[in-house]
Amino acid sequence: MSTLALNNIPDDLYRRLEVVARAKRRTVGEEALDAIEKGLATEESATQQSGAFRRGYTLKQLAELQQVVPPATPDDLFGDWPAEDSIDQFLASVHEARQ
Repeated sequence: MSTLALNNIPDDLYRRLEVVARAKRRTVGEEALDAIEKGLATEESATQQSGAFRRGYTLKQLAELQQVVPPATPDDLFGDWPAEDSIDQFLASVHEARQ
């Protein structure tokens, strides 16, 4: 079994570990190990889920899974600017919102 030494642990984090460890009747080291194991399990689960998305599906298969219709041509992605909206008003509102 390997040994891991941690340095420069922020005081508030160490105190939180102590409180949780005391409540569970564990040592701080046992609680830290448990927290690391749970954190890694969560990370591995998230990685597996995102990996499933990229697992060699074609664009058509992804569209079927998501129940959407992919565009037939790039022109299908183009839209018209609504006649009732002025591009100048739109840009002014964007500029105003960003300030």
